[in-house]
Amino acid sequence: MFTNPFGKFVVVGDRITCQVGEFTVEARVEFDEDQPAPDEHDDGFWPTRADYADESACQAEVERMRGIREAWAVGDWFFVGVVLQVTFRGVPLLGKYEVALWGIECNYPGTDNQYLLEVANERLPEALDAANAVLTRLRAA
Repeated sequence: MFTNPFGKFVVVGDRITCQVGEFTVEARVEFDEDQPAPDEHDDGFWPTRADYADESACQAEVERMRGIREAWAVGDWFFVGVVLQVTFRGVPLLGKYEVALWGIECNYPGTDNQYLLEVANERLPEALDAANAVLTRLRAA
């Protein structure tokens, strides 16, 4: 299990590792080029008057969302994938993107990137199963 999280500020290429038995497992962050702008991605991105009881609350939410959109536009936050690789004695056992989850918000305003660690740990059993299958085939050959 991964215990050391990614940082509160993450850049593409950041990695965390853990040891599981004889396997070394690495989770790395890669840029997700296929994600659109946040307001194109989420139909509910911008608030409407119907969402709020009073105008000041609606205006405050519009300003908050504008700040989030502007932070995205200058690259302060972006979408990534968390990609896992398992090695055995230094030999990679998985394909480059065999175990990955894409479309994850990274450095999103007001968050600490804890979700990246959660994703890495959620995908860990899949990565270990795939690595064990490869290692079993290699030992049988």
